[in-house]
Formats: sequence, structure tokens, C-alpha cells
Amino acid sequence: IEEKEQKIPELVFPFTIKTESSILNDAIEDASIFAEAVTFIVEKEKFTIMAEGDMNKVVVEVKPSDTTKIITEGDKARAKYSIEYLKKMISGSKLSDEVTIRMNTDYPLKLEYKEVDKIALSFILAPRVENE
Repeated sequence: IEEKEQKIPELVFPFTIKTESSILNDAIEDASIFAEAVTFIVEKEKFTIMAEGDMNKVVVEVKPSDTTKIITEGDKARAKYSIEYLKKMISGSKLSDEVTIRMNTDYPLKLEYKEVDKIALSFILAPRVENE
């Protein structure tokens, strides 16, 4: 069997949200009741997690606070991601109480869980692109 080294893509993330892992976990769990995909929307003053089903909709808004920081290099970003994969990724919250979410419009999502001098765990998830 021939083995080929896989390259990690060079990704640039102009939108970063640092918040408590529990906030993301709760939002993903709530969204999973209604839909198979979740939309993340980042603006200068809020981070919105939204999911729509046939008859219901869930919207979680997270505003900057002592425990949540929103860093943007643009006005707004919006992307849709699979809840199935996000549910697997958020299990990283068992390692750290804080998560860093990096994204851009219709761009891969990067979740990072870190504990200084202990562990660092990162996930990259491709966006779900809708055919219109």
C-alpha cells in the first residue's frame, strides 16, 4: 500500500468567537431537535446559531461579554454546517471549558479546544453548500 502525506490546508479565518463550550453545546443540542444543519452568523456585536425545520425554528444569539469575545475582520459572515458532525466535534468540551470558533462565509469551520500546558484539540468542518 502506497502512503501519501496529507497536507493541511492553509485556511484564513477573519471571524473568531471565543466562548464557553457549554454555550455552543447547548445551541447545537437545541438545533439538532429541529434540523440536520445549523447556520452560524457572525456580526460585530453578536454570534447567531440558527436551525430551521419544517415547522419550527431555533435561534440562539450570543453577545460579547466577560466570557464571550467576538473578533471580526469584516462586517458579517454566514455559513451552514452539518449538525451530525458538529455533535461529534463538540465532545471536545470534555477537555476544555472554552471553545474558539473560527469561520468565514461559506468557508470551513474550525473549532479549537485548549488547556494551556495540557492539550490542544482542533477540528475542521467543511460547510454545507445549498444548491439554489
